[in-house]
Amino acid sequence: MKRTALTVLGMHRSGTSSVAGALALLGATAPKTMFDPSPDNPKGYWESRAAVHLNDRMLGIGGSWWNDWRPLEPTRYSETQTGDFRSEIISLLQSEYGQAETIVLKDPRLCRLWPIWEPAVIESGFEPGYVLPLRPPAEVARSLLMRDGFSMEEGLLLWLQHVLSAERYSRGRPRVVLRWSDFIQDWSSQVARIAQSLDWIHDPSPAAAAAVDDFLAPDPRTRRSTLSEARQPSQIHDWANQAYGLMTALMLEDTAATHHRIDDLARLFDSACGLFGAALAPALVKAQTAQTYQMERDQALHEASVARDRIATLASESTERADQLRIALQSVQTLESQKSELEVHARRDAVVIRRMAASIDRLTDAVARADAQTDAVVESRAQAESVIQAMTLVRTQVEALEQSHARAQALASEQSAGQLQTLTETLERTFDQVQRQARVGAEEAQARIVFEVAARQEQARISDQALTEQRREAVIKAERQAEALYQTQAALDAARADRNCLEDQIRRHPLATWRRLRAASQTAD
Repeated sequence: MKRTALTVLGMHRSGTSSVAGALALLGATAPKTMFDPSPDNPKGYWESRAAVHLNDRMLGIGGSWWNDWRPLEPTRYSETQTGDFRSEIISLLQSEYGQAETIVLKDPRLCRLWPIWEPAVIESGFEPGYVLPLRPPAEVARSLLMRDGFSMEEGLLLWLQHVLSAERYSRGRPRVVLRWSDFIQDWSSQVARIAQSLDWIHDPSPAAAAAVDDFLAPDPRTRRSTLSEARQPSQIHDWANQAYGLMTALMLEDTAATHHRIDDLARLFDSACGLFGAALAPALVKAQTAQTYQMERDQALHEASVARDRIATLASESTERADQLRIALQSVQTLESQKSELEVHARRDAVVIRRMAASIDRLTDAVARADAQTDAVVESRAQAESVIQAMTLVRTQVEALEQSHARAQALASEQSAGQLQTLTETLERTFDQVQRQARVGAEEAQARIVFEVAARQEQARISDQALTEQRREAVIKAERQAEALYQTQAALDAARADRNCLEDQIRRHPLATWRRLRAASQTAD
């Protein structure tokens, strides 16, 4: 798999962030640890934080710094140092980009440090392809003046050093030189040049193209110099004008003739840097030391201010947490008191429930007795049926007597009238007596049976209704008690969780919390 490192080599404030960001939005992989946007670069730097820190350390070991306009000869580093740097770069590329196929590599410091970086990038499996953004030196110098307070002359020296170094270290390799203003006005055609020259295959989606349009939209905070400003001879040295013209010529044709003219200019510049750089070295080092000290002082003051704000915030949070802890403790105590009361009520309700259970048992016994009485009624009904059967037998006997009476009348002719009359009267009296007794007994038995059945059915119905009502009341009350106990337990669990959280905060910040609690206690007193 071919892996490409789209390497953006350019001077600070020359549009390197714009180019790198656009390439990343169009599909190339950006580093994982990038600097956050800042007021002077609101759309981001698109450079690796780890790479910048490494480059600053490499410059410092070589006796230089990021805004040093003097040449940085590779001979300043020993072979051991160079080997160590390359190992760090290989590890950095792996951690920042992983197995990405096409990456964006950007940091203006690379213009001076590329002889150390390039072998490490190639050893990591990447083929470098170079993009050199070009911005007029007056715009760059004025931007540095506004951002860092550099003089125009110092800004022009930095521009010359970075531009000439970027051209020297990318010569003879796949590269594209472009004007930043052209890239802003028509990025798609410039990206097409990059893709063709660096053999970068990409097919941006409409969404990606829209993202680049938005990313490259003009920012009112970015000021560009006018043509008249760029050509002011008092501000622009002839070498800077020549270098800008020669770099512009490389956009049209990358020829040996242009290379020779750039080399001639670079020799003059290096010679002047060697002459004046050596003479000004102590002053430059002193100025850089003072600037570093000022930056460190400003950083320390900023960190101190941030620390004070943080301490104030923590103090406020500690006081608030102490109040929360005190309230939570009060809530826990209240809930524990409520829990005790509810436990008392629960015990009382348990007694009531046990009593109701006993009542239910008694009602169950009553129902059992009612069932037994119902069985007795059934038995009485059986006895009544026996009585009815006896009455039927009596009726049969009466019929037999009637038949005997008929026979007696038939024998009247053979017996005397007095005997017949006596026998007849006796039979009739016997018949009437038996018939009355049978009727009265049957009526009494039937009335007794009906009364007993009705009474026992009513008693069973009343007992069943009372049992059902008591069961329903017992179930409702038990459910209410269970719900109250459940809610109380949930509240206690939540209170314990809050107390545990606050106790954990106390363990982590014991001293501050103790002070706040003591202060709060004294205030409450």
